[in-house]
Amino acid sequence: MAPVHLWTLTDADAGNLTVDPTSADVTSGQQVTFTADWKGLDASQRYLGQVNFLEGDNVAGSTLVTVNP
Repeated sequence: MAPVHLWTLTDADAGNLTVDPTSADVTSGQQVTFTADWKGLDASQRYLGQVNFLEGDNVAGSTLVTVNP
């Protein structure tokens, strides 16, 4: 039987996942490339993070980011 892994995502920012560029002006349907970089992780562990895409102060979308050993 395969192990099950559970995470709880909060609004807290651990500060170890960065995205470049930090912002971009876009229009609907426009493709934009971002680079994510995670620092200080234990290579033997699994990680889950979330990048939010904002429209003003509102979350317009999000992407989950995972790291597996």
